Amino acid sequence: MPCLRPWRTVDEFSKSGSLGTSDDPVPFLDYWNAVDEALKTLFGIDTMDAGSEPDRIASAQGEGQTPGDFALWFGGKYGLKLISEGKAEWGRQ
Repeated sequence: MPCLRPWRTVDEFSKSGSLGTSDDPVPFLDYWNAVDEALKTLFGIDTMDAGSEPDRIASAQGEGQTPGDFALWFGGKYGLKLISEGKAEWGRQ
C-alpha cells in the first residue's frame, strides 16, 4: 500500500523558511517529504524505493541533519550512484 503524505518540495521549504531558517521545529512529515525530494533529485529514488525506515529519518532530523545531508549519507552508505554520475558515465548531459 502506498504511503500517503502531504507533499511539498525542497524549493517550497526553502522559500518558506520552514527547514532550518526559523526557530520553529520542522514537522516530521515535512522533513520526510524533503528527504524524499533530495533522494529523488540526487539518486532518482525516494524513501519508499530505498526502504529507508522512518526511525532512521527521525533520528537524522533529531541530529540536525539537513534532508540533503541525510540523502547523501544514505546514498553513500548503500553505494548509490548520483544521477549526475550516471549521466556522465552514459555520455548524457
